[in-house]
Amino acid sequence: MPRLMAARRLEGLDGLRGIAALCVLAYHAAGVIRPGIAGNAYLAVDFFFLLSGFVMARTYDARLVSGLAAADFMIARVRRLWPMMALGGVIGMPVAWLHYGADFGYVAVSGLLLVPVLFGTAAFPLNIPCWSIFFELVANMFHGAVLRRVSVRALGGLIAVFAVLMVLVAARFGADVGSAPVHFWWALVRVGLPYCSGVLLWRLWGDRPPLAVPPWIAFAAMPIVFAAVSAWSAWTGRGSTWALDIGLVAALWPLLLMGGMAFRGSSVVARLGGAISFPLYAVHMPLMQLAERLDIAVGWAVAASLVLALLLAGQLRLPLRAPAPTPAA
Repeated sequence: MPRLMAARRLEGLDGLRGIAALCVLAYHAAGVIRPGIAGNAYLAVDFFFLLSGFVMARTYDARLVSGLAAADFMIARVRRLWPMMALGGVIGMPVAWLHYGADFGYVAVSGLLLVPVLFGTAAFPLNIPCWSIFFELVANMFHGAVLRRVSVRALGGLIAVFAVLMVLVAARFGADVGSAPVHFWWALVRVGLPYCSGVLLWRLWGDRPPLAVPPWIAFAAMPIVFAAVSAWSAWTGRGSTWALDIGLVAALWPLLLMGGMAFRGSSVVARLGGAISFPLYAVHMPLMQLAERLDIAVGWAVAASLVLALLLAGQLRLPLRAPAPTPAA
């Protein structure tokens, strides 16, 4: 039976969401500055999936069981996710127009509708990170239609199946699947493992995880791990392994979630990180591609991404002030 809907916002999770978004920004910027470095900060996206499953279960499980229609749940998710990604797509249109020529109309309409383009090098050429939002919406649909009725034991079995499939996928393609047409649909496995794990962790723990992970360790661990792998890559010429990647997602990311939940205070920095995380994720890649096309230093694109994310967070009235004790969205 799903737990009752939680009553307070967990600001530690906001802080972790902001750290993950900054890690993705740094990963893509580093790839422009020095393409040979093979870091694994793409795994921040897997943390987003874990966090999404946990937060969606925390916020909506009880409502879904109490009668919230799956269609209404999906409408709420699309309203939350689509506008920002569409804005990123609009920013990406000039580069896509120059690159795709006669196919630009198809690419543009598909990108704005969050429909993948299954030719070329990117499934979402207007805004490459859209692939993860597409699969998050697929996971949300599965949540509203199926996971709402699945028992804890059955959910654990489903996660075990996803884990086995992810090992097979990662051994073949690596753990970073989903952004390109060649391995696009394998991302169903990539998102299924952490998203369903997040749902299970909420149902098992609620707001009281079994381990008291110090929040400062949780906040520091992700950038330290990613920096260490990038340094190793620069030194040896070898990147992360699929086994390490899966280990981080399966073992370390839940520990980070515990640490974020252990943060019981109120922090404007954590709230700010949570507020800018999604806008930053949505706009940074099109801005970097535009800067690269115009031969502008990537640092300017990074600065523009941060400024635009701050502006969008303000316009959307995201929770920069301490929130009232209402359910987290």
